[in-house]
This record gives sequence, C-alpha cells and structure tokens, in this order.
Amino acid sequence: MKASLNPVLNNRFFQLLGAIWFATLTLEFESKAGVDEAVEVFDAVWHQVNKAYYDPTFGGRDWVSIGERYRGELSSIAGVGELRILLMRMLNELGESHFAIVPGSYDGTAPRRWYGGDLGMRTSIVKNRSVVMTVEEGGPAWKAGIRPGYLIERIGDVSVEQLRREALNAGFPEGALSAFWHNQIESHLGIRPGDEIQLKLKTGGFSTKRLFVKSERYDGLMSEPFGHIPALPLEFVGEIGENGIAYLRFNLWFPAIMENIKRFLTSLEGKTKGLIIDLRGNAGGIGLMATGVSGLISEDEFTLGRMSMRQGYVNLIAYPQPKAFTGPV
Repeated sequence: MKASLNPVLNNRFFQLLGAIWFATLTLEFESKAGVDEAVEVFDAVWHQVNKAYYDPTFGGRDWVSIGERYRGELSSIAGVGELRILLMRMLNELGESHFAIVPGSYDGTAPRRWYGGDLGMRTSIVKNRSVVMTVEEGGPAWKAGIRPGYLIERIGDVSVEQLRREALNAGFPEGALSAFWHNQIESHLGIRPGDEIQLKLKTGGFSTKRLFVKSERYDGLMSEPFGHIPALPLEFVGEIGENGIAYLRFNLWFPAIMENIKRFLTSLEGKTKGLIIDLRGNAGGIGLMATGVSGLISEDEFTLGRMSMRQGYVNLIAYPQPKAFTGPV
C-alpha cells in the first residue's frame, strides 16, 4: 500500500475585481488503505497547508487544534471517499471557496488539451447548462446548423452531465465546479483540424438535434505559453452596435490580447454612449491584467484589491491611462 500527496497550485482563475487563488491537493492511494495510510495522507495534507497557506495566521484560526480534532476522527473512517470528506471538512474550517481535495484519477485540473482545430463556436456554463454563446458566421459550427442559445447535451458518446458529475464527485467546491466542468467540455470539443464530431443539442423546448461538425485549422491570435499552461487560441471582439453601445469580449486574460483591448478602448471616447464588457465564458488568466484594463476605463486611480501571499502582498492598483474611456461601463 502507498499514500502520496501531489500538491498542484492552479492560478488560472482570475476575475476583473481581484485574484482568486485555487489550490488542489491531489490524493493517490489504494482504495483499501488502512488507518496508517489514512494518517499518512492526512498528515501530508495538513503539513502542506500549514507550510503553504497564504495567511500564516490562518485568519485567527488555530490550525494546530483543527488538525488534532480531525485527526482524532481517522479511526472511524472507511475508505478513500470518507477520508476525502473528512479532509474537505477540515479545509472548510478555513472558509475558502476555492480550496479542495481532488482524486488523483481526475484529470480536470490539467490545462485543457488543444490540437489546433476550431469549431467556430464558444460555450459557457449558464445555470448548470452548457450553452453555445457565440457562433462564427460561416464557420464550421454555423455551416452545421448550430446557433447561439443551443444547449449541448452530448459530445460524441459523452454526455455533458456525465462530465459535470465527474467534477462534482471529485470534490470541487461549488465556486470552482463550473470552471472545471467547462474546462472538460472544451477539452472534448478541441479536436484536430479535419476531424469530425457529433453533437447532440437542445434547440428549444423539447426539440433536439444531432449534428456533425468538421473542425478547421485555427489561424488566429495565440497566447504565449505560461507556466504549465500551453499556447491557447485567443478570441477578441470589439465593436460598436447600431444603438451606439460599444461591446468588448475576450476569452482569456493573457498579455497577447492586451494590445487589442487597449487599441479598442482608447478609440471609443466621444464615439459611443456606453460600453459592455462581456466576460461570459472567460476562463481567467493573469490577474494583474485587470489593473491595466481598469486603467483604460477610469479617469481616477483606485485599488481593485490585494493579492495576499505567504510572504508579503501585492496591491492591485489601476492607474488611469491616456485616452481612457470614461463613459458608462
């Protein structure tokens, strides 16, 4: 028998108003591990958090006493599932929304695979449903008959609900569940150029369609590799509608897209009544980019928040930029 802990720090999920730190601790040990192995895993988790948690005071909580209290329950647990529940109860004492114990067999924490193909559509999770948010007119999905608003029920022989259950059973907290579920959906849609995939879609009411989509090679803007995250396709939309309202949407907070964002926002003053920034389906990225974008839509310096670390912190400050758009956002 063996017990091992593989810590994975995942900083992919950042939002406009501050950085969210998500940490996963991956458990790997035999399903019939005894009490000794459970103690070994428990101690590995406790010590990892004790060493790496961003707040050395643990928010005023006594982490040592918390560990002793839950360690005392180890003799009554039966199997890996109950151990994972016990560990999650202990982590929940810290009150973090993005903190979880994840089975080593679950691959949803890995950066999503992408083989260079493009279906010409973007998806998002809305009210526990996988929704087609945008479809590129004339692209593969459009030519197959897919339209915005369709709900994806199956990708090939895999149901999206099955992918959700896998993420749920892995123990992700509610605040992070949708992000990892969406990551798995995108992984299954990321086929190679020239490959074809069948999608089962709900088109409204009780109507469903089964459509085949043939992927084409993506030749658009790409991000740079960053840490454990490979180069990924970037999507940018910046336009002014007939109603005089500007619309901005991008799929990742990565530096390679910043020049497009800056060029668009600095061109708006005096040309539009207001601005919509649509972050639906945005998977996150580098949190400090939020300060740069904020400086392009404000005439005042202000603090978005603070990124706390084990040693020190970083204030996220937005500095107003030349030609910033100062209308309604």
